[in-house]
Amino acid sequence: MRVLPSSLQSKINKQFQTIYENANPKMEVTVARAKTTVMDSTYWTVEIIREKAGLGDVSLAPRRFTVRGRPNRIYEIHVDNGVVGTAIREYPDRLKDGWQNQFELGAGSKVGIAFNGHWERYRKLWRLVSDEKPHIMWVDGDNKLQTQHWDNVATKQELDTNVVYVRALRGWKNVNFVDDDQGIIAGYIKSDGTVWYRNYCSQLDGTNTWENERQLSQFTGIAVSLNLFITNDYRMGFIIEDSLGKIFWYITTRNWAGMAIAPETVSVSPIEVSATLIDIEYPQMYAPDEYIAVAPFEITTDLRYAKTDNKYISIHNEPVLIEGVEDWGKRLIVRTQHELYNIFEGDFEILDSFDNPYYPDIVTEIEDSVYQLDFVDSNNFNNVDTNGTLKFRGTATTNGVDELYLPFEMDFEPINLVPTSIPLPEVEVIYNE
Repeated sequence: MRVLPSSLQSKINKQFQTIYENANPKMEVTVARAKTTVMDSTYWTVEIIREKAGLGDVSLAPRRFTVRGRPNRIYEIHVDNGVVGTAIREYPDRLKDGWQNQFELGAGSKVGIAFNGHWERYRKLWRLVSDEKPHIMWVDGDNKLQTQHWDNVATKQELDTNVVYVRALRGWKNVNFVDDDQGIIAGYIKSDGTVWYRNYCSQLDGTNTWENERQLSQFTGIAVSLNLFITNDYRMGFIIEDSLGKIFWYITTRNWAGMAIAPETVSVSPIEVSATLIDIEYPQMYAPDEYIAVAPFEITTDLRYAKTDNKYISIHNEPVLIEGVEDWGKRLIVRTQHELYNIFEGDFEILDSFDNPYYPDIVTEIEDSVYQLDFVDSNNFNNVDTNGTLKFRGTATTNGVDELYLPFEMDFEPINLVPTSIPLPEVEVIYNE
């Protein structure tokens, strides 16, 4: 794995160390909500992607355009009865469209997916801001490892032959040194049980390219499965299961030069400012003395609330004129006790009497501690009817000293809502026992 400058790549095979060995592994894929700690059994969310006979390998990756808040779409690649296919799902899935099939890639057996992107520091942590579309890898019907930039067939490339297993991951990229980039790693197993990898990395000239294949020579067994991971201390690693059921972990050295400590800022200001005014001399002795008065143009203060408690003071809906018709389910006006900073739209959630959620698209501060929640296009909260609850979730919005507010909520009674037409339930089956 390339985590050192190119001049040291000859020493690349010395970067891996075996750190753990165990038998009988079990791997599950889960999705976690945006909390900083695991507090209860409701922390994890498990979602079924599809159910049918003949399903095989599956891999997915979330797309996120900002270091704050949730992803906005999930991309997926899978094997269905020996055919490699793809799908996407909006996140959150407000329209309840579910997983939408995209395109097929032909016969195959194993798949992998990973987003490229760039790393940004937020709240003392580096987070990946992803590109618009991911890179996908699959083992085709001839056991050739193929890759492609999502649906761009012009980027299709054969990475290796005699491949039986593949996994993909975006590794660490050093933001200070161009060639210290682990890139997108395609880790794979060949038919003889050896483990190999290729990296899609930044080069010294700023371009990205797939580097030559390299064997993980430290592993000497016969591999049957593998997975990849990154650690919070700027390492990347392999987890390999061999033919005897034993698990081996291999990790790289840290790719952290200049990244572990935030840049320092030095600001300089004078301790004392003084001005000396020299008397103006006039030829005429009767000229009056001159004076210069100096005063600041403007002095302002910004008093900010530093505690983490808050609450709603008032909530009401207002009409929005759409094609000459007033729609009362498109705008909500709320007042909070204390002002909000770094506002994140996902912190505001409306629940109706059936606990169905509604999320605003835009949140704007229109007065001190007064906020306008707008619902764009087809998004609205008309189905809330006469009773609703507005929750503040407390995941990203902060107080005046950049600390997260604690969650709070308030019931409200919207007026003039027109619920959308909901079809009556239909009987699917009736039977007696």
